[in-house]
Amino acid sequence: MRIPGALGHLIEKIRSRFGLDYGGSRFDVLSEALGRVRPDVEEAAAQFLHADGKLAEFVGSITNTETYFFRHSEQFSALRVLIQWQWDQHPVAAYRAWCAGCSTGEEPFTVSAVLDDACALTSRPPSSATVLATDINPDALAGAQEARYSEWSFRGVLAEQRERYFVQNGSHFRPRATLLDRVTFRRHNLLDPSPEPVPFDLVVCRNVLIYFDGEQFERAVNRLALAVAPGGILVLGPVESAAAKLPDFDVLHPGACVIYRKRHAYLEPYVPRGWNSMAAAGATPSAPRPAVPAPSRPKPAAQLRSPPASAPAPRARPPAPAQVGDALVVGLAHACGLADRGRLVEARAASALLLRTHGERDELKILSALILLEEDRRDEAADELALVASARPDLAMAHYLLGSILDTGGARAQAEDSYRRALGALDEKPALEPVVGGGGLTVADLVTTLTHMLGLPREARR
Repeated sequence: MRIPGALGHLIEKIRSRFGLDYGGSRFDVLSEALGRVRPDVEEAAAQFLHADGKLAEFVGSITNTETYFFRHSEQFSALRVLIQWQWDQHPVAAYRAWCAGCSTGEEPFTVSAVLDDACALTSRPPSSATVLATDINPDALAGAQEARYSEWSFRGVLAEQRERYFVQNGSHFRPRATLLDRVTFRRHNLLDPSPEPVPFDLVVCRNVLIYFDGEQFERAVNRLALAVAPGGILVLGPVESAAAKLPDFDVLHPGACVIYRKRHAYLEPYVPRGWNSMAAAGATPSAPRPAVPAPSRPKPAAQLRSPPASAPAPRARPPAPAQVGDALVVGLAHACGLADRGRLVEARAASALLLRTHGERDELKILSALILLEEDRRDEAADELALVASARPDLAMAHYLLGSILDTGGARAQAEDSYRRALGALDEKPALEPVVGGGGLTVADLVTTLTHMLGLPREARR
């Protein structure tokens, strides 16, 4: 649907200049923001059409800033192993990372923590690795530079992780000095050329390009690809990885996540044993799992080693068909993934469709609670989950999410009771079965997370 007048022209200008599409499901976000500038939305749109500087600031102020530490932690576990392997094979004096679309800083400080671990494991000085963090939103950048984070930024993070990388100051936490000193912040539009003329060894841009339309998505991906040095690493979010076309990259596919490695001009790349590798040209990586509504605890990565020179890189197997029994589970996983990525308008629309199709179901109340959590309405989410957990003791995700809310609120004993109920609900279920309301989380993933939460010995895990 084409929108007439100044508002329609503004939507097209934002799409062309910044790659962001506000003509569809995010139209309400744009309209509400313009209404705060002037009561007449058309007049507000006309005002920004002729003021590029103000338009950039306005667009930056309405971009989504939803993020937290170690989001999709399996990618960071795999990244840590790959960086360590690269440094062991090809020592370098300096390592430069770029975190694009950094929002309020949780992502670049997570990357900094990964580099900190890699430096310690390879006996490199911490100062040899640096992170440039960029975003278009000036308010988000100001928050990132302040680097003060509440409990909400640590949902799902292990207590020992937080203690290792952060220092508590009252009710807030700050990254430790080595993490802070490694990161610098700068304003940057993803559709502009790379923020630095020298390519980066690592480029991370996750859960940002989901807001770009087709043509601008490709343009932004090309900008990111050009910014990666030969042999360097590119990390996109789970959804972007399934859509990106990167003919100059090999796809490293460890487990449930995708990481790209840029090929050298004349040399075939080596990759660690145990990683599936295939050329991106003419091949498509198997689709990653949807985003997990509540982040799972990081799982220890396997020790990966380089194959002998004569061994060919293993070929990727086609993805196995999803082990999903009915349309409700599939639709619920999709909707929960939307909620986790902050796409609440779309999540509500998906929820309404599921409600019309399947009627009132307890499973859909988990989605409702997730949306409330994304809106920081924790008490309402807890009430909703408590009702579901009471009515349906078999829904492990309801118990787990309720336990997470209780845990961050200081009610540890009650939280542990909810975690144990979640574990009980998973008994006898196949390890690879999707958890209802888990947005793609498997039974094995949630069992691992819950045993971490409860401090159970490794033998207690599946």
